[in-house]
Amino acid sequence: MTSASEPPLHGLTYDSTAARLRAACRLGGAALLASPLLPFQLVDGQPVFIWEILGELHPATAVAVLVPALAGALLLFASYKLARPSLLAFLTLLVLGTWSLISNLGADAAAWDVSTLPESLNRRVELYVLSIALSGASLRLLAEPAARQASRVVAALAVATGVIFGVWPSEGEAPLQTCLRFVGALAELPDPRLVLGYGLVLTIAVFPLVAAAVALALSLSGRGSHTALVAELTTFGAPGLLFALALRNVLATFGDISVVVTTAIASALAALLALTARSLELLALAASGMARSSDYERSARPERFVRIAATAALLSAFAVFLLARPLQKGVDWRLGPRSDRADQLFGELMPAWAQSRARWSMNAKTTASAAELAEARAAANQILRASRELKPELGRAVAELVQGGGDLDLAGRRWFHLIEAVNETSRAAGLPYYLDPGVSAAEHQGRVERLFLIHPYRVEAVRPAQADGLSYALLAVRRLGKARDNHDRLGFSRDHQPFALVVLDEIESYSSSLDDFARRAPATCVDSDAAPPELSTCGALLQKLSPNLQQVRRLVERHELQHQIDGPELTHSAAVLEALAGYERAAIDQVNRELSAYMAELVTEQVSPKLALVHVMPFLTSRAGSALHFVVHLELAALAGERPKTALSQDSRAIFDELSALPDDKLRERARAAYGRLFHADLLDVK
Repeated sequence: MTSASEPPLHGLTYDSTAARLRAACRLGGAALLASPLLPFQLVDGQPVFIWEILGELHPATAVAVLVPALAGALLLFASYKLARPSLLAFLTLLVLGTWSLISNLGADAAAWDVSTLPESLNRRVELYVLSIALSGASLRLLAEPAARQASRVVAALAVATGVIFGVWPSEGEAPLQTCLRFVGALAELPDPRLVLGYGLVLTIAVFPLVAAAVALALSLSGRGSHTALVAELTTFGAPGLLFALALRNVLATFGDISVVVTTAIASALAALLALTARSLELLALAASGMARSSDYERSARPERFVRIAATAALLSAFAVFLLARPLQKGVDWRLGPRSDRADQLFGELMPAWAQSRARWSMNAKTTASAAELAEARAAANQILRASRELKPELGRAVAELVQGGGDLDLAGRRWFHLIEAVNETSRAAGLPYYLDPGVSAAEHQGRVERLFLIHPYRVEAVRPAQADGLSYALLAVRRLGKARDNHDRLGFSRDHQPFALVVLDEIESYSSSLDDFARRAPATCVDSDAAPPELSTCGALLQKLSPNLQQVRRLVERHELQHQIDGPELTHSAAVLEALAGYERAAIDQVNRELSAYMAELVTEQVSPKLALVHVMPFLTSRAGSALHFVVHLELAALAGERPKTALSQDSRAIFDELSALPDDKLRERARAAYGRLFHADLLDVK
C-alpha cells in the first residue's frame, strides 16, 4: 500500500465509523424516545405508567423521568441534521452526560418525596457503562493500524474506569465486595435455578473488569484481526446477559411483567453502550488525525453551536439542581384550641369516609352494590359539610381530597399529597389535628387490592429542636378515634415531612409496662412469663434505673429526630450490608435506618444510655430474620467491637453485662465511636 493511498482509506475508516454512530443515534434515540411507554414501576405486580402519576412527582423527579425521551428525540434530530461526525459524537456524549447528571439529581429529590424512584430508574451506572464502552471502542480502534496507539490509551482508560467502578463504595459497599459475597453465596444455594440466576448477576456485575482486561491484553499484543467481532461481543455482552436473565424469568414464572421490565432495562443499556462506544471511537479516530481525510469534516467549525449546546446542558442541570434541593425541616405550627366538632370530623368522620371508599373501591370491579356506593357518597358529604362549617379553607382542601380520592395511583403518591394538603391547611389555620395517610394491601377474590386509609391524631405540642445548626421539629400527638390498623407505634417519621411525631398514648403505655416489668419477681424487661436466658439480667438493670415517663419520652424523641437527621441519604453501613447479604434493598434500608436511630438513643440528653439498652434488648426475642432482630445483634456487635458476621452468634448476655457495667459517660463514648465505625459520621448533639 502506498502512502498516497492511506488518506482515502483513513477517510473510509472514519466515515464508516461515523455511519455506525449515526445508526446508533437513530436506533438508540428511537428506543429512548419510546421509554415512557414502558411501566414506570410495579406495585403488587401491576404496572404504573408515567402518565398516571407525572403530576404527583417532585418537579426534579418528573424532569429526570422524562429526560430519556427528550435525549432520544434530540439524538434522532441530530443524526439527520448534523453532517459533521465529530460534532455529532460530541453532542451525543454531552446529551448522555447531562442525562446522567439530571437523573442523579432527580433520584435525590425523589428520595425526599412520598415515594422514591423505582430501582430500575435509580441505578447509577455511569462508570459501568463508560468502562464497557471504552473497552469496545479500544477493540474497534485496534483494527486500524494508524489508531493502535489510541487503542492502547483507550484500553488503559477502560481498565482505570473499571477498577474505579469496582472499588468505589456505592451505598457503603464497593461492587467488588458485593461480588465476593455473591461468590460465597453460590455454594450454599439449594436450587440450580438460583445458582443460574446468581451466576448471571455476578457475571453482569464483573463484566466491566473482564471487558477492560480483554481490551488491554489485545491492544498491547497489537493483533487487529477479528477484533471487530470481539468489540461487538464486548460492547453488547452485558445487555445480552440481561436478556438471558429475562429468559430465565420466563422459564421460572412463565412470563410476567418483570420480564418486560428486565428486557426494557437490557434494551436501554444496549442503547447507552452503543451511543457511548461509537462516540468515543470516532473522537479517538479524530484525535489520531483521520478526520482530515473525511469530506464530512471539511466544513467550517461551528464553535457557536458547541458553545450553545454546552451552555444549554449546564443551565438545564443547574435548574434541576435548584429544584432538587431537599425539604427544609422544622415547622411553624401555632396550635389553637380543640373542639368537639373538630374531634368528630378528624377522629370519626374522616376515617369512616376513607374506610367506606376503600370498601367501595375493593368491590367496584365485582360485587359492589348501590348501597355501598350510597354509603361512600354519604360519608363524603358528611366530611364536606363538617369541614366547611369548621373552616372554609379546610372545606376546600377536603373537597379536593374527596374529588382526587376517586382516581388514585397504586403507589399512593396522590393519596399522600391530598392528605398533606389537608394537614397543611390545618397547620395554617391553627387546628391541632394531624391525619396520617396509610396504604395497605388486601387480597380480594384472588387479586391484591390497595386500601387507602387515614389515621387521625390530635396535636398537643410542637417542640422545636436544633442539631448541627439546623432546625427540626417534633409533634407530640394523641390518637383520635379507633382507626388504628396496627398503628400502635411510639413515634414515626417520614422523609417528605418537616417534622417527626411522638405518640403520647403509646409512650405512656410503654412507660407503664416498664414499671410493671420492674415490679415483677424476678424483674424482667420483656412481656413474657419466662424471660429467655440472654435477658435474665436486663430486668435487674431496668429495676435499678427505674425510668420515669419523661425519660422514656426523651428516648423516643431522640430516636425519631435521628430519622429526620438521617433522611434518605444515610450511608449504608458495611456491617448491615454484610449481615443482610442477599436481602432486598427495602429490608437493608429498614435495618440500616433503625440501627442508626437506636444507636442515637444511647446519647439522649438527661437519660442514662443503659435505658436505651433496655429498650433494644427485648428484640432478641423477635422473629429471626426480622428487622429488629438484626438491629439488636448489630448494635451489640458494634458496641462490643465485633465483626458483623459474628453478630447473630454472639453471646448477647455477656456483651449486655459488660456494657451495663460501664459508667454512663464511658458507654456514651463507646456508642459514639461505634456509630462512627458503622456510618462514618458523628452522632449529633440535639438541643
